[in-house]
This record gives sequence, structure tokens and C-alpha cells, in this order.
Amino acid sequence: MRVSWTAPPSHGADVVHRVLRRTDRAPGDAEDGTVVASGSGTHAAADASPPVGRTVHYAVLAGRAEGTAWSDAVTTSLTVVPPVTDLEVVGDHGAVVGRWRAHPDVVGVRVRRFEGPATGSGTEIPATTRGFTDDTAVEGVEYHYEVVVRYVAGDRELVSDAVVVRGGIRADSAPVEALHAAPEQDGGDVRLRVGWRTPRGADVEIRVARTAPPGQVGDLLTAAEVEAWGPVVEGVPRHRDGWDGLLATVPAGRVHVAAFTRAPAGRVRGAAVVSDLVPAPSQLRAQPGGESVVLSWVWPADVAVAEVRWPGGEERVTRARYRDRGGVTLPAGVAGTVEVRGVVGSGPDRSLSTPVTTEVAAPARRVRYTLALAGSRWRGTRQCVVSVPSAQGSGSVEVVLVATEGRTMPLSPSAGIELARHTVELSAPEPAVFTAPLPRLRRPFWLRCFSGRDGVVLVDPSVATLKVP
Repeated sequence: MRVSWTAPPSHGADVVHRVLRRTDRAPGDAEDGTVVASGSGTHAAADASPPVGRTVHYAVLAGRAEGTAWSDAVTTSLTVVPPVTDLEVVGDHGAVVGRWRAHPDVVGVRVRRFEGPATGSGTEIPATTRGFTDDTAVEGVEYHYEVVVRYVAGDRELVSDAVVVRGGIRADSAPVEALHAAPEQDGGDVRLRVGWRTPRGADVEIRVARTAPPGQVGDLLTAAEVEAWGPVVEGVPRHRDGWDGLLATVPAGRVHVAAFTRAPAGRVRGAAVVSDLVPAPSQLRAQPGGESVVLSWVWPADVAVAEVRWPGGEERVTRARYRDRGGVTLPAGVAGTVEVRGVVGSGPDRSLSTPVTTEVAAPARRVRYTLALAGSRWRGTRQCVVSVPSAQGSGSVEVVLVATEGRTMPLSPSAGIELARHTVELSAPEPAVFTAPLPRLRRPFWLRCFSGRDGVVLVDPSVATLKVP
């Protein structure tokens, strides 16, 4: 029994507090009762052997020194009905065994078993004052055991507060049969997400290693054999929809994941899976550069090799080569989905990350053309002659001829006056030629052609041809 009190601020280190007890009435002074404790520097005292089953009155008094005058007593009272202590429940060898310590004045202990929270009547389990053996427990079922101590005080029976503890017989022989593992990307890091279904009453541990686990599902292995294979995945399992799960940090690469059920004689091997744990590149970009496209990305910390795939081809690139070349340049004409994966290991131990992808648009077709001036400016017959050479592929292109006054070359059709618009068949055997009359323009001025359709870029002749001084 612990007795505590609050002293006023005026009580210094030299003040002595005395604790007394009586069972018939409250102590009245410093000599009126059994001394429980007496000393300075503390505001609490422990009564190691309070009378059980009777009302106990406690008093606390303060004085400057032993033998001097004491303050008035401050009192409290209560009935002491102690519960059991050091309660332990163990399930093994076909029974659940409970052990505890009880006060010497105990006359009996009542134990009830519940399948779930300790509510309702429960099942009475025979017990002595020191423990019980429940040989009717079903393997794999987790029970709640309620333990209450009985005392006798005169003609009354007193009962302690209930102490509830969980226990059961483990299903030692049941292996884990459902297990899955997958990488989970978190920024530049990747962790292992493991999920499994725990057999009823089983104690399961998840372990990982670079090699396949020993034995087959259901085999009983020694604890030393299992520990030598691989370490336990640390973490607090979370239960959801019938599955237990862990999110763990393990080294990158290919890992074998296995579940083991604890048993008295060792570990029961459960299901096993293989997972490639490789962080994926991030911030993948495709930057057009002339007729080709340059790929760039951010490398994960533990990855030194990447695999690039595009429609019709692939390339394996090291981090050093990527750095030296300023990225990866795709072959001319590549279009469609491009993916990049991180690679760890080689040969049978080669592991790939989940892919990151980007879309590469088809490059614009490049079509050449030439310009020439014809006719007389004085007679008003001045005109521009546009020629598109043959053998530039199939299909057609719409050519827009634009004129602009000033010293700045037009960069789009809207930056000048449209003089002509003509559709040219690129597969024609002869060059396509068309003309447009020139209006009166103040020199200098520019003549330039643009494509009227997406996906086609006209290749200009020299600046001397485009600019009329």
C-alpha cells in the first residue's frame, strides 16, 4: 500500500513526516498507532503489510525533529483488498497455465475464461490460490482470463479488482500459406511492402535474404538454421481486411521474402516470394534537339546502371557514360513511349525497378525549298518563284509564302503578308514550282515560306536568298 501527501511550501528539508495506521479509528497523534514510516525528504511511504479485509486508517504528521512537537494529523482510510501480482499465462502442451502471487490472507481465487473481451458470465476455470491449468482451451483461440481474489472479513466476503490477461495455445504447426511482397517508391527511396495472412493463434516472423529459404512449406526447421538464413524484418505489423502487413527498409536488389511460424521446437517454414527492390529514376525528360531527342533523369542513390527502351530498340547505360554524354540521345525518328528502369546486379541476380515513362512525339518532316525573283520591277511584272524539289518522301505539304518589310526576318506566317498558299505533292517526279506576284514593298524586305500543316518544317535556303536589300 502506498500513502502519499502534499506538503506546504513552508516545509523545508529539515521537516520530518511520520505515517501511522490503526484499524479501529484514525490515529490522533504521533504515538497513536503503528508507525509505517518516519523521515524527511519524501512525500510518500509504502506500507508493506497492511491488514487485509478491514478498514485501515492512516495519518500523516509533520515535525522539525524526532521527539519534538508534531503537527495535527491529516487522515484517510480505506479497505485493503489486494489483487494478484506477477500474473503470467502460458499456453503450451495442450493447456493454458496461469501462475501468480497472492496475499497470505487470501481464502480463494476465482478465474473465468472469455473468448473475446471479459464481459458476461464467461467459463469458470478451477484454480488454487497459486494458479490454474486450463486443459479445455482450444488450440489457436486467444482467450481473456479474469482473475479475482477472495478474502473474508468477519462475516463478510470481499473480492479484489479483476486482473485480466490474454492467453491461449499457439497453433504451432500452422504455416503461413498466403504471402505477397512488392516495392513501394517513396521519393528517391524504395521500401518493401509485405503482407500475409496469419494462421489463427500463430506467432509469425518475416525474414529476408539474397538466397531462397531452406526447406519447403510446412517443414520444421531449427531456430539456428532460420536465423543463419536471413534477418527478421523489423516493424510493427498492421492488420487490415484479414491481412497483416509491414513496410520495411531493406538493401536494394533482388530479395527472397519468407514467413516462419514460431514453434517450441524451432520454426515452421511458410510461403516465400521474390521481389526486385530497386529504386526507379525520377524526373524523366525528353528534350528535342534537331532531328534527335535527348533523355535526362535523376539517378537514385544506389543505382549505377539504367535500361532505356523505345519502340524498336533499347540501350543499357551506366551512370558514368550518361554523365559523359550529357544524357541519352535517341536515334533519329524515334516516336512513342520511352521507358527507363534502374538496374541492380547482373545475370540471374539482375533486378529491375518499376519503369518511368515519357512520350516522344514524332519529329517534324523536313522539306527543302528554294526562292527566286523573276520579271521586271519597273514594268510591274516582278514575281517570286518558289520551287520544292522532288523525292522528299510521300504525302503532301502546304507551302505558305510570306513577305515582310524591314530588317527582321519573319518567324511565323502571321509576321508578314501572305502572298500565296500552294499544296505540293512530295512524291511527284518533278519539282513543284509556283509563282506569286510581288506587291510594292519598301526595301529591305524578306521572302520566306512556312508549312501550313503540323508535323512538317520547311528548310530555308540561305539568308542572302531570303532577304532583298
